Amino acid sequence: MPCPSCFAVVPAESRFCLACGQPFGTLAPILSPRLLVTTEPWLILAVAFVGNIVLVSVLMRFGFVTLAVVAYVLIVVSTFPLTFDASTWDAGFGYAAFAIVAALALFGFRTAVGGRRMFEMADV
Repeated sequence: MPCPSCFAVVPAESRFCLACGQPFGTLAPILSPRLLVTTEPWLILAVAFVGNIVLVSVLMRFGFVTLAVVAYVLIVVSTFPLTFDASTWDAGFGYAAFAIVAALALFGFRTAVGGRRMFEMADV
């Protein structure tokens, strides 16, 4: 039987996937790109076209560093198991991914304001 998370073939008597560790009887990880698997070539082409348009737009508007950060965040989000169920064994890895992305966002925000105070009163 196929795993609902990674689609690997596992024995029917298994209680969890031998490839990704996802327990059976629970929901697949949230935001898993493996859930978007399809065999329709037109849908694959449309998603790839829109994705590439977004990446080229980010590159042209914001530059290469922003594109590299977007690619890194996409890799982190698609690699780590993101779940709201804190009782699963892999929840800590998802929280670590969230912490990495949040730290990257906070660093970018702090760098963007250029060392100024974040909440100073404007002169009226």
